[in-house]
Amino acid sequence: MIISKKIIGIKLRLIIMGLLVSSYMLAQGYDHNNHNGRNHYEDWPDSLNIISVNGTVSIDDLMMHPMYYLETDSNDSTDYILGFGPWWFEPASGAVRPSEGDVVAITGGLYNTMTPAMLVVFEFNGLTWRDSTDAPPWSGGWVHSNASDTTWVFCPTDSLDHIGFPPQSMNGMMGNMGMTWPDSIYCQFEEMNVDSLPGLTDAGMFEGYVYNFNNDMGEHMMMGQGNGQGMMGFNRSVNFQFHYDENNFNTLGLDEGSIQLFYMDEQGNWQEETNATLDVTTNTINLENSQVAEYYALKANANKVGIEDEDLTAVPQAINIESIYPNPFNPQVTIQYISSQFGKVQIQVYDLQGRLVKNLFNELQEKGTHTVSWDATSNQGYAVTSGTYLLKISEGTSVALRQLTLLR
Repeated sequence: MIISKKIIGIKLRLIIMGLLVSSYMLAQGYDHNNHNGRNHYEDWPDSLNIISVNGTVSIDDLMMHPMYYLETDSNDSTDYILGFGPWWFEPASGAVRPSEGDVVAITGGLYNTMTPAMLVVFEFNGLTWRDSTDAPPWSGGWVHSNASDTTWVFCPTDSLDHIGFPPQSMNGMMGNMGMTWPDSIYCQFEEMNVDSLPGLTDAGMFEGYVYNFNNDMGEHMMMGQGNGQGMMGFNRSVNFQFHYDENNFNTLGLDEGSIQLFYMDEQGNWQEETNATLDVTTNTINLENSQVAEYYALKANANKVGIEDEDLTAVPQAINIESIYPNPFNPQVTIQYISSQFGKVQIQVYDLQGRLVKNLFNELQEKGTHTVSWDATSNQGYAVTSGTYLLKISEGTSVALRQLTLLR
C-alpha cells in the first residue's frame, strides 16, 4: 500500500472538518444532506457536473473499508476522492473496484465543495457503475401517497430490518410544517456502526440504524433543529422492525432480555422508545409510531459471566476484574484483575459488533493480582475511534466481561 504525505494531510484535514471519509463515503455529520456517513449527492447526483477523467488509483486501507483516491497528473497529489457507494454494492455490469496503482478511466459527477473534490462514479473503465439520474441502486424504495396497500422498505444488508408505511400515511398536511405531502418520497433504511452514530453513544449500544427521506427532486426532508437530528411525522403509525445478529450478541456477552430501542431526538439526545416490543425468538424489536427519527440504536446490558453464586463455596472463581481506571478513558486504560490459580489467561478487546480489536495478553500466569493496559489501538497498531468496547478476560472455563468507553 502506498499512501503519500499529501493523502495523510488530506485525511487530517477531513477529520478536523468532520468529513472523514470511511471507505466509500464522507463521514457522518457534514450537513443534513449527509446520512449514514454517505453524502446526499452520492445518492442523488443528477445536480452534479459530469466529467470524464483518467488517472492512477491509490487506496487507503487503514480503515474498516478501503478509501479510494484518484491522481490525474502524476504529481504525487490527490485530485479526487472516488465515491463508489456502499462497500457491498456490486453493479450488474460486472465492473469491480480498482486495485492499488490501477490506471483507470472514470466518468462521474463532481462534488467540489470540499478539498479534494469527490467524484461520484457513474462509469468505470467503460462499464456502467450506476445510473446518473435515478435514485441510488443500493438501498431504499419509493413510498407513494396514493398507495392502496402497505409499502415496505427493507435494509439492503439485512432483509429482516424493514419499515412499513400503511395507506393514507402521506395525506393532507405534513404535521406542523405547513406544507402538503409530495406525491412520492424516497425512503432509505440502513444499518450503521455504533461508533459512526452522531453525538455520544450510551454504554451498551451495539447496533445502529439510519433513515433518510428525499422528495422526487432529491431534496433531503429530515431537517433537525440546532445540533439535533431530523424527524419525520406521518399521518398514520408506521411499522418498524429492527433485527440483531444473535451470534455477535452472544460473542459480546450481552443480556438479550435487557435489549432496549433508542432514538435520537431533534435536540441530539438519545431517548428510549418505551413502546418497542422485543422478540427473542426472532431476534427482533418491533415498534409502531407515526414519528420516524433519523437515528436509532439498540442497547443492552452485559451478562454476569462466571461461576454461579451458589457454587462459589465449592469452586473458587478463577478470574475477577478488580478495577478499570479511568473509564471512560483517553488514551489509555489500566485493568487490574485477580487470578485465583495458575493457568493460561487470555485478555481481548472487542467492538460492539463482535469483532476482535486487540489481543492484550495470552500467556500462562501465576495466581494473584495483575494489571494490563490498553492504549486504544488495534492489533494492526492503528488508533481506534471513540465508542464503547468490550473487555473479555478468560481463564479456563471462567470468563469476566466489562465495558470500556473511549472518549477522544
